[in-house]
Amino acid sequence: MSTELGVHLFRHGEAKYLQQFVPMREASDLTEKGIGQVQLSAKLLVEHFSNFRDYPIIVASSPTGRTLETARIITDVLGSNGIDVRKKNESTHEGILIFKKLQDQINYSHRAVKILVEGGEIEFNGIKFQVDNNLTNPHGLDIQNYGLSEIEGIPSELLKLFPDIFIQRIKSIEPQLDAQKRMHNLLQRIFSSDILRPKQHIVMVSHSILTGYLVAKFTENRRQHLEPGEFMSLHKSGDNLHVQIGNLEGDYSFSKDFTNLL
Repeated sequence: MSTELGVHLFRHGEAKYLQQFVPMREASDLTEKGIGQVQLSAKLLVEHFSNFRDYPIIVASSPTGRTLETARIITDVLGSNGIDVRKKNESTHEGILIFKKLQDQINYSHRAVKILVEGGEIEFNGIKFQVDNNLTNPHGLDIQNYGLSEIEGIPSELLKLFPDIFIQRIKSIEPQLDAQKRMHNLLQRIFSSDILRPKQHIVMVSHSILTGYLVAKFTENRRQHLEPGEFMSLHKSGDNLHVQIGNLEGDYSFSKDFTNLL
């Protein structure tokens, strides 16, 4: 297939969730398992680029520790396999572009959401209280699939039992739809060629909330999310978009009219 433009969208590897915005040199938020996940996917990505030598690959990332470390691993694997990665701001970001539009939901608190998902006796900012996850998470969702709609569905009489500081923390999280619009607008800009030249490829590392809705949309809900460290490739040629999850082209391969997807 002749590809004019390719976007390879990674979800970061399994993380410790201990870092938010950090300098590249301090990014170390992945678990050992997460590092292995990213290395494996990056090696699969090398196969995509084996015959692509026209222009250097661009690698971009959300500014959080887990995505920056993921991007750095991808860059290292590509480089060690002879893939030319474009270097920019070398001294600061090791050649990786930082796109704030790729960041997780603004004010997202993994710890606060985990409290609602798992429940139990909680201590938050020095305040102890009880959370019944049968009420805060009645569908038994894991943290990846527990979103703002579930938070907004928590009965108001239950919320009143929580400390004000915890309620404010939860309510400050950016709505999923707003976060998804950020990604949507970024992809529109990229595919309209405002950023990239023809026959260019860009690797973008982001979060499950931004990658998941795109996977569901592009695969017509056959997939609901990317696994940690997994990637989805979008190949645009003319008005057509070819979508591929990792290297599973035989299982998840969709050619769609680009104009109807974004």
